[in-house]
Amino acid sequence: MPLRGRFVVLNFDDRGTVTHRAILGETCTVLEMAAGTWHAVLSLDTGGIIFEVKHGGYQPVAADDYAHWAPAEG
Repeated sequence: MPLRGRFVVLNFDDRGTVTHRAILGETCTVLEMAAGTWHAVLSLDTGGIIFEVKHGGYQPVAADDYAHWAPAEG
């Protein structure tokens, strides 16, 4: 849920191909996706703030939570 600004949400298949694109902001404020969906959330506006809700308790990100085709951090 965007609290300030607009965001693009991209869903990917297992090869890294974009399969769906949605803009969150003025007209669409909530997007629900299935667990295990490869996705990225990118801010379209400077100073954007987004609130993400996940089911369950906190789980640290494990190495296998990153797609093999994803770029390395940094």
